[in-house]
Amino acid sequence: MQQRRIVFAIFDGFQSLDLVGPPEVFPYAGTLSGGYDCQVLAPTAGLVRSTSGLPVPAGHGVADLDPRDINTLVAVGGDHVDQAAQDSALMAAGPAQEEHQFLRDGTTAWAMSRPRW
Repeated sequence: MQQRRIVFAIFDGFQSLDLVGPPEVFPYAGTLSGGYDCQVLAPTAGLVRSTSGLPVPAGHGVADLDPRDINTLVAVGGDHVDQAAQDSALMAAGPAQEEHQFLRDGTTAWAMSRPRW
């Protein structure tokens, strides 16, 4: 099975817990599949401030990643998550429009994922 790329998109005012918690499950989940490559994305690479003011480095900007190489894009929760989910440049970084589905879970995060079928 092939490794899957999960990209967590952060933006000014994101909730740091929503960024740190979800990637913690992927090392274990990776032992049950081909593995996961988790990365952090922002509109531009560099430091992004969370709601608490905590600066977090985003290793990639939107223009740095090829959307065809991203299996799941998660817009991390926070005060502006709905705006982030409507940001055309940010969403263009995710899987191709005809191949994606939007997921909204019990947290404040949005995810865009390429189905396995």
